[in-house]
Amino acid sequence: MAIAEKLYFPSHQRKLLDPYLPDPHGPFPEFRPWVTLTYASSLDSKISAGPGKQTVLSGPASKAMTHYLRTKHDGILVGSGTAITDNPGLNSRLSDAIDAPNGLALQPQPIILDRRGRWTPQNTKVVDLYRNGRGKPVMVLKSPPENDLDRWEWSGRRDDGFEYYPYLEFERMLITLKAIGIKSVMIEGGATIINTILSEHAHLVDSVIITYAPVYLGQDGVSVSPDGPLPKFEKVAWLQMEDDVVMCAVPKK
Repeated sequence: MAIAEKLYFPSHQRKLLDPYLPDPHGPFPEFRPWVTLTYASSLDSKISAGPGKQTVLSGPASKAMTHYLRTKHDGILVGSGTAITDNPGLNSRLSDAIDAPNGLALQPQPIILDRRGRWTPQNTKVVDLYRNGRGKPVMVLKSPPENDLDRWEWSGRRDDGFEYYPYLEFERMLITLKAIGIKSVMIEGGATIINTILSEHAHLVDSVIITYAPVYLGQDGVSVSPDGPLPKFEKVAWLQMEDDVVMCAVPKK
């Protein structure tokens, strides 16, 4: 697999984002990781042109921003649908991470939420990056066998670059991630995860960073449209990233 270009993100824009990111020196939430929810959206609140359609929304500047965000988190989590459709590398191509003298220290732990066992590791960028020494092994969260949670064993690291852990209800999952050393996690999608978090678990989110691209995707697009008790936000900042606009905010508790 060809090595993709390094990305650069200017220091003055980093300073604007850092108040919405976990401080490596803490403090962190006591029982769960710091949670940053981030995604790119069209003007009509769509994150893809349709189910299963890979859609690029971020421009070069906001793309570099995303890779900077990845260096600021211990883990990066996506759902199996996103992992299958987009085949993401789930690493950082920021120059800081690639040139880091301590190897993979600035690379996030890839985490795939795969409750139904849909994702397979064959021919995936995320596993290839691990095998080539440019990414960490993939953590896969799967539902344990029915009525067998007590006997479900975590397999640990495997030579093929992925490891299995049990998927649990969202808050318990976060507690488990914190227990195994993930002090901060960046959740990138897809729509099912984003809508569920915003509808049911916004109180567990520490910050949101949303990129708005100047396009419409139309009625067939996949929407971010939560229901239930809808979250509100405060400490809002709007950042211009070339043609894109980025909203940083904190959910009201």
